[in-house]
Amino acid sequence: MTPITPISRMYDPYYTHHSYDPNYTHLSYDPYYTHHSYDPNYTHLSYDPYYTHHSYDPNYTHLSYDPYYTHHSYDPNYTHLSYDPYYTHHSYDPNYTHHSYNHMTPITPITHITI
Repeated sequence: MTPITPISRMYDPYYTHHSYDPNYTHLSYDPYYTHHSYDPNYTHLSYDPYYTHHSYDPNYTHLSYDPYYTHHSYDPNYTHLSYDPYYTHHSYDPNYTHHSYNHMTPITPITHITI
């Protein structure tokens, strides 16, 4: 994660971010951005109308479109590298990676991404 100075010169009528987030830059138009909690790894590089993650999750990067993501609890091992329509895990599960449906494969959590 490369630190970026927030852009304040751009007109953004939908900016409703009310909490401290040093990595928020909002480089593209996103009318659905309602993320109100501190998440240092959130960059939101693509349009995602279903993002409603309101809890602290340092490993959440959301590299692909995932309309079923409704994970609202802390899960340090959640990476979700592939589309998984059955993921409804709402409690702490340190061993859950779910790389593919009904098949467990150990995965190292993503903790740093260079963009």
